[in-house]
Amino acid sequence: MTTIGKDMNPKPEEYAVEIAFGRTAHIHTMDGTNMAHYSKEDIFTHYKIVIVDTNGKEVGSPDDNTGIVAVVKSMTEEDASCCSPYAYSTTVTGKKWPEGGVKFMILPHEEWKVGNKTMTFTMPSGEMSTAFTDKKTGTATRIPMRPVLKMTLAAAQELVASPRAKEIAKKAVYESLKAKGVLLKNIIVKSVSIKTSRRLGESRRLASHLNTQVVIDSEILIPEESKVVVDDLTADAIDTTAMTTALVEAATEAGLTKVTANDLSVDVEETKKSFVQESIAELPAPVTGAARPMAGTIFSAVSALAMAFAGQQLLA
Repeated sequence: MTTIGKDMNPKPEEYAVEIAFGRTAHIHTMDGTNMAHYSKEDIFTHYKIVIVDTNGKEVGSPDDNTGIVAVVKSMTEEDASCCSPYAYSTTVTGKKWPEGGVKFMILPHEEWKVGNKTMTFTMPSGEMSTAFTDKKTGTATRIPMRPVLKMTLAAAQELVASPRAKEIAKKAVYESLKAKGVLLKNIIVKSVSIKTSRRLGESRRLASHLNTQVVIDSEILIPEESKVVVDDLTADAIDTTAMTTALVEAATEAGLTKVTANDLSVDVEETKKSFVQESIAELPAPVTGAARPMAGTIFSAVSALAMAFAGQQLLA
């Protein structure tokens, strides 16, 4: 089952929607009569969320790879049992809802490397959501947030290379603002990357010191119906201790071994720079009344010219 929340972006055709869905189910016969359901996720690496028309044909996909969700490999027999409809959740965003788009579809998706090239394969069909409803009224507050983390080069490379990097980063951002009422669905992580600004000659020193910077490119989106007090969301509200603790815990849970509390810190000054609120709202209604006087003036001028011409013809 795929569940979608309400659109949090009030601008027509733009969207920000939380989507929750369960694991891919594998059905097989136990004794010829009884059917058993098990999760079957060991044959692909991700889920891909796309936008489809009423017939299930793909017509678009969310922006900034927000529709790519890494598979969480089942570790125990209990985890492998089917089927929680909320095993996965993410917030997808886009600047333009595609023409003909009606619903979202969840597709099993595989990524692998051949040399330096990333190869992909996506299943042609999957489970569809209910119909999407575009929000076209109201307001929301968008806050760009680009936390800058400092760690060893080895830890940075391990984190960025992880298929679950955005999930780990999202948990860290969430914990840093949770005290202010921000929810997971309000956080959109676009990318996690290493900031490359230093000379190559420094690579040996970077490998053993906390001088490699990892940037989390994210934003916080608070719709007007949220209980969050927007005025409380300032740069000083960021709990950097909670951020680093959550990042280490999430990284460890994902199987990463080089991201540790002793090898991690936050560049507070850089992190706070991007934290500036921006109000977004529905587009203003088109002004049609202003066109009428102009139309009347043009009509009057044409009429006057016609009458003058008719008068000249009559006098002639």
